[in-house]
Amino acid sequence: MKQEKRVPKRRFRAFAEAGEWNEAKLGDVATFAKGIGYSKDDLVPKGTPVILYGRMYTNYVTVIDAVDTYVEPLHGSIYSTGREVIVPASGETAEDISIASAVRQPDVLLGGDLNVISPDDAYNPTFLALFLSRGKAKQELSRKAQGKTVVHLHGGDLSDVDVVAPALKEQQQIGTFCCKLDDLITSHERKFQKLEHLKQAYLAEMFPAKGERQPRRRFEGFSGDWEGKTLGDLLAFSNGFNGSREMYGHGIKYISVMDILNNDYIVYDNIRGQVDVSEETAKAFAVTYGDVLFQRSSETFDEAGTSNVYVDADRPAVFGGFVICGTKVDEYDPFFMKHLLDTKPVRHQIISTAQGAQHINVGQESLSHVQIFLPNMDEQQKIGAFFRIMDKKLQSEHQKLAKLRALKQAYLSELFV
Repeated sequence: MKQEKRVPKRRFRAFAEAGEWNEAKLGDVATFAKGIGYSKDDLVPKGTPVILYGRMYTNYVTVIDAVDTYVEPLHGSIYSTGREVIVPASGETAEDISIASAVRQPDVLLGGDLNVISPDDAYNPTFLALFLSRGKAKQELSRKAQGKTVVHLHGGDLSDVDVVAPALKEQQQIGTFCCKLDDLITSHERKFQKLEHLKQAYLAEMFPAKGERQPRRRFEGFSGDWEGKTLGDLLAFSNGFNGSREMYGHGIKYISVMDILNNDYIVYDNIRGQVDVSEETAKAFAVTYGDVLFQRSSETFDEAGTSNVYVDADRPAVFGGFVICGTKVDEYDPFFMKHLLDTKPVRHQIISTAQGAQHINVGQESLSHVQIFLPNMDEQQKIGAFFRIMDKKLQSEHQKLAKLRALKQAYLSELFV
């Protein structure tokens, strides 16, 4: 059987004729150590920079070149030279533990539960971190991870991993290219996060705070108290239907909890589910423009009663189990209502009425008593249009991020053997 050549699908032009990559055991091209234990309790405002293993899960990056956590150093601690690769020594799942980061910053303390890999000069740490965090190497690390409630990786597990790499200059170019992609992704992530924070700030200022009847920020020309109502004044509530398994997958569009959670607004074309029901059932459970859909059952209190609004004017859909529909019975602007329901005072009321342990449930009766405040229709429409524009910006940035992340994964699959 002919052995597959160790050549990537995509290669930089300067290395097009460089030949096959070399294969070696990690233990033959690197030495291993174990970080010394520090915990969150050891952190101080100023001191020696330290990398705790938890950072690998909460703030993972391929290259660590800035550290903002500090401790008072202990005797016998391990300091970075700026050429290490670190891999978690323990974690909750084999998949979580199978990641690596290159430490570019020297004189940083390397905390406990970290495997410290020091590669030979023929290996670029960034390339090695990328190699270990993907493909066959990641799968191999996952297989070697031992444990039940907590899984572990040891230096001996790492030493037997196969490393396939080109000459150092090609490694360096691959690492530099992937880091530039990471920087671009990080830049878009920050832009997206800023927009999200800005939206939350506007939600807090453009809707009345708890105990108040006027918002702190208003469009010019509007004044006076907002009118107090309950959701029951505007909506008639009903639970969705539960059909048999064979009814799903074909028929008319069917709104599920996932449609509530995964869309800025619910429109006909974004609804994924279909269900085959009678004309009578379709009419009884129809959702039309402006109706509000609530998540009836969730796993956490934070998600209890999460809502969304159906804003497709011409094409009705139906709603199913685990969904409560608030059918519109009085006038309001749907885009205003969507964001009113996302404000902290309203969410707090909904969450406070939720009940359950394993499954957190909200009911029609409790939703109907939720107190809200509304301005006149002109002001509602102004506010609704403002947030609709902001949501479009957020959606655009989210799509750019998704494309960049997909592009990175495509390059990784082609640049590595």
